[in-house]
Amino acid sequence: MDDPSRPDAFEFSVPSLPAFEEFSLILSGDELVYYDNGTERVIPVAAHQWQQLWQCLLSAGAWHWQRSYGDGNTLDGDEWSLTIIYQDREIVSGGANGYPAGFQEVTRWVRQVIASP
Repeated sequence: MDDPSRPDAFEFSVPSLPAFEEFSLILSGDELVYYDNGTERVIPVAAHQWQQLWQCLLSAGAWHWQRSYGDGNTLDGDEWSLTIIYQDREIVSGGANGYPAGFQEVTRWVRQVIASP
């Protein structure tokens, strides 16, 4: 049975952010698959963690994020992308050296899920 708190799609990539090193986190079925520098780990996500994500997205204002954030003056640096679909709501956003307000809240949730046993 599908968990209504789980998004229909989730993909978060930070290909060059030093604090995370290189990684992607992609929803596959009911679990997240964590790809990090050639390694892969399946992360089960409990319903309460998906509910925390929903609250995090609300408090971060993520449903209103722009499609693209960036600093046109910098040619090298941090790039990221986030795609989340919850039924009729969708976030497709990314950036190069630019981040929306609330971005740190979402990355905090990601770090907690990655660190969970």
